[in-house]
Amino acid sequence: MNELQKLHSTKRFTIVLLLITSLFALLTAIVGIYEYTSLQSLPSENSADSIPHDLRETLGQMTLFVIFPRLVLFLITAVVFFTLDILSI
Repeated sequence: MNELQKLHSTKRFTIVLLLITSLFALLTAIVGIYEYTSLQSLPSENSADSIPHDLRETLGQMTLFVIFPRLVLFLITAVVFFTLDILSI
């Protein structure tokens, strides 16, 4: 594979990663809105213990399955982007 094909392949891969990362960013915003509305609906007490266990579990799972993959995808995208930048010099 010559350098030009390698560059185009890396560009295509970067675009796909950016689209997937953007989708996870949108999901993160939706999870944040859900978390905000869920916590706002609770009575105002100054204790984290007042949050029902099932709600805490749900919010934790949503964080695990949305925010953590977003972070990993973002880091992979950054590495590929910098690789693309180095290849294009």
